[in-house]
Amino acid sequence: MPLDAHAVAPTPPTLRSAVTNGKRLLEGVDGRSVSARRYRDLIMAYAEPLGGVAALADADKALVRHAAALTIRSEQLHAAILLGVHIDDEELTRLTNALARMVAGLRERAPSGDDKPTVADYLARRDVAAA
Repeated sequence: MPLDAHAVAPTPPTLRSAVTNGKRLLEGVDGRSVSARRYRDLIMAYAEPLGGVAALADADKALVRHAAALTIRSEQLHAAILLGVHIDDEELTRLTNALARMVAGLRERAPSGDDKPTVADYLARRDVAAA
């Protein structure tokens, strides 16, 4: 039996959800509210060091979306503090800790800048090429 005999054919876009196809941020959210626009901006910002949203696997997209949602909620709580509204301190603490772990995990997934050549690498290659 050929190796690809059990391969699953890709699902056509018409059979996938609008979220999977990138047409909606989340199910039932049309994306026009202030929070939805901020959410979209955060997704782009968190995905950019990882190669952009298009380059992410579904699991990484879920992590990026989760980090964006935690950020939105954190910003809402901070706005409430500035408006003098009493907030649940425990919620803010838990949220801050979860967001810090999430962002640290995303940073670990990002390619390191170590693969960039140093000045010494450049000079060594230049000397080799000139010889």
